[in-house]
Amino acid sequence: MSAKTTGVSARYRWQVAGRFVLAGVGGYGLTALLSTVLALALPWLPDVSRAEGVLIASLLSFTFYTLYVLWVFATRSAWRVWWATVLACALLYGAQVLLS
Repeated sequence: MSAKTTGVSARYRWQVAGRFVLAGVGGYGLTALLSTVLALALPWLPDVSRAEGVLIASLLSFTFYTLYVLWVFATRSAWRVWWATVLACALLYGAQVLLS
């Protein structure tokens, strides 16, 4: 029996590596900004203390990060994910500055 080997192109490997970096670094940055904005915004709701806001934001960040990583690898175009991540980070940073 002969084993048929299929070669994977270097371009494909770089695309997967780029998505991996985006999922790790971009996801961490986006999740950190989202968690910060939620921790600052949630205490404005009635009956939510600062400690509860931080706890809720932290718990939601785990769910968001998982969904983000799934989205990075499920999306057809990596450029769409890059641009959406940059735009979301800019908007969240602006919200963080306004809430601080």
